Amino acid sequence: DVDRVKAYMPTIRSDVLMLVSQRTADELLSKEGKEKLAEDILAAASRHFGKSAGKKKEKDKKAKGSSGNPVRGVLFSSFIVQ
Repeated sequence: DVDRVKAYMPTIRSDVLMLVSQRTADELLSKEGKEKLAEDILAAASRHFGKSAGKKKEKDKKAKGSSGNPVRGVLFSSFIVQ
């Protein structure tokens, strides 16, 4: 799975930058704004692996087992808004 993700990393990074650049500082300061961004990043990254990731779909897939999508979540280790 690591090699699969590495192959798409430049495109995933580009997608993440596009998503972040579309948000306002006010949106990103709220918890809901960060959660929405994380959902959008997960969906964008999942596209490259032929999977659509929504909250409900992810819960269903986890209950059934592996979804085949190596991207399972988004973690912000730090978040700076200027």
